[in-house]
Amino acid sequence: MKRLNNARTLPDLMGDLADPVRVRLLRLLTRTELAVGEIAKVVQMPQSTVSRHLKVLADGGWLSKRTEGTASLFVARPEELAEPLRALWETVESHLRLDAVHEEDDRRLPSVLAERRLDSQAYFGRLAGAWDDVRTSL
Repeated sequence: MKRLNNARTLPDLMGDLADPVRVRLLRLLTRTELAVGEIAKVVQMPQSTVSRHLKVLADGGWLSKRTEGTASLFVARPEELAEPLRALWETVESHLRLDAVHEEDDRRLPSVLAERRLDSQAYFGRLAGAWDDVRTSL
């Protein structure tokens, strides 16, 4: 379980979720781990806007971030949140109406994930020809 910065007050925590865009991003990231560019594609917002909101959520302890190569990957795991965050998210999520914006995000997410798989296959396909040389040099 994550530890919560004791200096953060309830209004601080609520402020993190006061922006509908941040709630939208958090909802999306409870479904799967995504890179910033992938998130931007799903929500159809500029990457800079997405990054700004992700910083607020990450700094507040709502998200986990890891780096893979040059990509920063984000995920939200409500079960791993510090108790005040988890309770607040469960309350927000239980009152979250599934509106057209969320439905569109849900519709776009599979195609963004499929694009990631195709990119991975293409990358490893390019390396396959050189793999014997790489393996021999090891």
